[in-house]
Amino acid sequence: MNVIELLTFTVAITSGINGLFQYVILNSKIKNLEKEWPRIKSLLSLASFKKFLDVVSADEAQELLEELMIGLRTQPALDLTSSFVEEKLTSLKGNLKALLEMLNIADVVTTFYTRAKHYYSNGLILNVIALTSLILVFVQSLSLLFLGLSLGFEIDSLLSLFYSFRYIEKIEKVKNTLKKYVQS
Repeated sequence: MNVIELLTFTVAITSGINGLFQYVILNSKIKNLEKEWPRIKSLLSLASFKKFLDVVSADEAQELLEELMIGLRTQPALDLTSSFVEEKLTSLKGNLKALLEMLNIADVVTTFYTRAKHYYSNGLILNVIALTSLILVFVQSLSLLFLGLSLGFEIDSLLSLFYSFRYIEKIEKVKNTLKKYVQS
């Protein structure tokens, strides 16, 4: 077995394992994350509400609760409720530092979510390109060039896979922290 055949075999094995991880494991994690995304957004709204109530006066909290109870009866949809809660929180006077802190966390979690999906889709595309380049190794006379391209795309695809898992883990950590905070 010469060096090119050994490299081709290595890239093929790497592509197969990477494809298995991306199409089976990461795909299920992304789908679960998409299902849980409305719950995570609701947790963020509840956490910001709780944080705000921790720092405002009792009169402001009572006023907010009355307005929210009226609003929750008239707006049963989850996204409308979240936006209604955020609207009421921003309209009240008081210490907005806690609210801004939680909204910053919401922006960070949204960034993690979009990055996880971005790296997931890029990883799939790069894996397909790597497999296509690997097929061209057997067809074309410039097999070393296509082998190098395939290996490069496969490394990028593996990095995208790693970053997707990393951002999904970060979202899980924030979600668990928010659950603990809301329940306390």
